[in-house]
Amino acid sequence: MSVAIISQCRTEYSWLFPADLPHESSQMAQLLEGSDKGQADGYAGFDQIYEAGRIQEAACWAHVRRRFYDLVAAHKSQTAAEALERIGALYAIEKEIRGRPPEERREIRNERARRLLESLKQ
Repeated sequence: MSVAIISQCRTEYSWLFPADLPHESSQMAQLLEGSDKGQADGYAGFDQIYEAGRIQEAACWAHVRRRFYDLVAAHKSQTAAEALERIGALYAIEKEIRGRPPEERREIRNERARRLLESLKQ
């Protein structure tokens, strides 16, 4: 099974796994050995990878956003619509800071995005 590095930033790595990789958490756990964060496609079978606490899930906003979108479409949920607006604001911040140096992006995220993220927890 081949695994390719698609980007490298200092000590952080992004990995691209083949699309035909079987959805088996034991194989994902083996691939993530030595890592402290993992991002999967939302498949519930991967949940056990994160349960032990050794690997922190780096959730995908597209998957989170889709759940809220489905709630708005099916039930006209005002709470879900508000969540979509806040997620949209997070996307706008990312668009604005794209291409800036990492330290500057981190600073802006801490100043502006952190409040939005915290508000989603309430």
